[in-house]
Amino acid sequence: MRNMSAADLLSAWEHALGQPPVHQALVLLAAAYPECAPEQLARLSIGQRDAQLLALREHWFGPALTSVTTCPQCHERVELTFSVRDIRATEPLDTPAIDGPVRAISIRANGHVVECRVPTSLDLASLHQDADADHAGGHLLQRCIVSAVRDGADGETADPVDVAQLPASVVDAIAEGIAAADP
Repeated sequence: MRNMSAADLLSAWEHALGQPPVHQALVLLAAAYPECAPEQLARLSIGQRDAQLLALREHWFGPALTSVTTCPQCHERVELTFSVRDIRATEPLDTPAIDGPVRAISIRANGHVVECRVPTSLDLASLHQDADADHAGGHLLQRCIVSAVRDGADGETADPVDVAQLPASVVDAIAEGIAAADP
C-alpha cells in the first residue's frame, strides 16, 4: 500500500464520485495499490476486497469509526463509536494481488451437491442497478455456481440441476457456505 497525500486521496475520491459503489471501491484500491492491475483487484473476493478497504480506512483515518444516524421510529439522533478491529473479519493481504482463480467451495444440502466460487467485484458489477434483490441474487447465483447436481445415491449417476430450480434450502446453504468461505 502506498502512502497517499491528501491531494492523491481527494483525486481518487473525485474520480470515484458518482460511480456505483463497486466501482468506487475499485478506484480507491487502485489508487492505494498502483502495483496491482485493476483486473487483479476486481478479481479479489468480496471479503478480500472489503478487508483491503477497511485496512485503507484505518491507515488513512485511524482505527476509530464513528457513525451517526437518526432512529426511524423516534427520530432521536443515535451515535456509535467502535474500532476497526471490532468488525474486521479477516486480516488484509500485504499486497492484494491474485494469481489464480477465486476460491471454489463445495456445498452438500438437501440431496444436492453444488460446486461454486465466492463472488468478486466483477460479479457485483454485472448486476443491474435497478434489479430487485431476488433478481440480483439469482443472477449472482448463476454467475458463481460452477455445477449443481442431485446427489446420486448408491453409485447412481448424479443428475444435473438447473440453478434456477434449486430449492430454497439449498440456496440458503450456498449463501452460508460462501459467507463462511469469504467473511
